[in-house]
Amino acid sequence: MNYQVAILGGGPGGYVCALRAAQLGLSVVLIEGDRLGGTCLNSGCIPTKALVKSADLYRELEHAEDFGLFVGEKRVDYNAVVARNDRVVNALVGGVEKLMKAANIRVIKGWGEFKEVGQLSVTTENGVELIRAENVVLATGSVPIRIPIPGADLPGVVTSEE
Repeated sequence: MNYQVAILGGGPGGYVCALRAAQLGLSVVLIEGDRLGGTCLNSGCIPTKALVKSADLYRELEHAEDFGLFVGEKRVDYNAVVARNDRVVNALVGGVEKLMKAANIRVIKGWGEFKEVGQLSVTTENGVELIRAENVVLATGSVPIRIPIPGADLPGVVTSEE
């Protein structure tokens, strides 16, 4: 297939670039190896904030009686907390997917590599597809690393992948 823009990476840089290119009337394909939204949406910022919200609510419940509120036994159902977290993430990923569809952006779940100028080979679960594009945007994100500072190797210091 031929496109005016091919984007490698479906995180916040890639999917926003795809949307803008489509708004400008360009034909767009976005290639993502995992779920749309990148680390922030799937395993970083968003799920972390959802978990923190559950912890904050529990902390508030501990002080409810100070406000004349009696809520009975306070307990954490970790499975329910994780299920809510998953619902939040899935809803937001679904929102990005709907935006892609509404903008007529083709999304391919696979891994792209350059074969020659303007040509990508995309490996999917169904095989290999050749994509030609006038322009290619690399929006592949990054990976967490352990930085060499005192304390970075202590227990409890985690990355978005842990």
